[in-house]
Amino acid sequence: MPDLDDLLDLEVSEPTCFYTWAGEAWHHGRVSGLIRQGNSLRFEYFDSDTEDWEETTVMTMENDGLYHFRGTKEHRWAFLAETKTHVFLAGNFVHEDGTQGVEIWIWPQAQVKVIGRAPAATARTARSARPPSNSARSGS
Repeated sequence: MPDLDDLLDLEVSEPTCFYTWAGEAWHHGRVSGLIRQGNSLRFEYFDSDTEDWEETTVMTMENDGLYHFRGTKEHRWAFLAETKTHVFLAGNFVHEDGTQGVEIWIWPQAQVKVIGRAPAATARTARSARPPSNSARSGS
C-alpha cells in the first residue's frame, strides 16, 4: 500500500498522484509523465500492490469541461489546471465496488509532453458550466 501523507506537496519534483481511499487519509503514488494530445490526457500509474505499471489511462474532455475516464471497473472525472511550474488534474473516482475518493495528479511541466494543440475550451466550457449569477437569475 502506498505511503500515507499528512500534508500534500503541490510542488513535487516527480509526477505524483495523491488520493483518498475508502475513507482513509491521503495516500500518494508514482505516475508516469503526462501526454496531452488534443482533448485527451494519457498517463500511467504505478500499482504498488502488484509492483507494476497499470494500463495507460486515457482521459477525454467532455461537454461538461471535465476530463473523464470510463473504464469497465471505474469512472474518473477531473478538471485540469496549470501553473508555470506544474500541471494539476484534480477530481473524483468511483470503483465498481462502490469505493470512491478524491485524486490530485501533479506533473512538473518538464514531465508534460504536448502533441498538437491542447484544447482552448477549458475556460469557455467552465464558464458555461457555472450556475448563473444572482443578477442573471433575478432578471436584472
